[in-house]
Amino acid sequence: MEYYFEIKLGFYNAWLGMVILWLSGAGIMFFDKKTLKRLTDTSWYSKKDRFWLKLSQVLMYGVIIISLCIPLKIGTLWFYSGLVIWLAGIVGQFLALYNYASTPLNQPVVGGMYKYSRNPIYFFYSLATFGVCVASASIPLIAAW
Repeated sequence: MEYYFEIKLGFYNAWLGMVILWLSGAGIMFFDKKTLKRLTDTSWYSKKDRFWLKLSQVLMYGVIIISLCIPLKIGTLWFYSGLVIWLAGIVGQFLALYNYASTPLNQPVVGGMYKYSRNPIYFFYSLATFGVCVASASIPLIAAW
């Protein structure tokens, strides 16, 4: 693990995993507008819920910005370990989004991944983000995560 990192923009940096993660989650929403509307409805959030949502969004964007400058440690144990974690997060997020999208709008989502977790989309997004952090072996990126 590295405490310091060189600010170096590059194609094989940690941002690559973050963009693929974001696209894998956003892709299903672009094809199903009803799911997108239900997924992004925060009208019922309390003031406290809105605070935590905004804070998590700021932190997520911070990780993405930092990941622009941190190279992946390709060919190392860190990279391959992070890749396995990242892939598990991508697959899990896709399955959770599929479970969410395939549930009729007038019913609560309780099937598939939702049998085991109330928020599997967030869990698997966080898991995949952690995988990117491990693949870059960067303490600043893990701290931002």
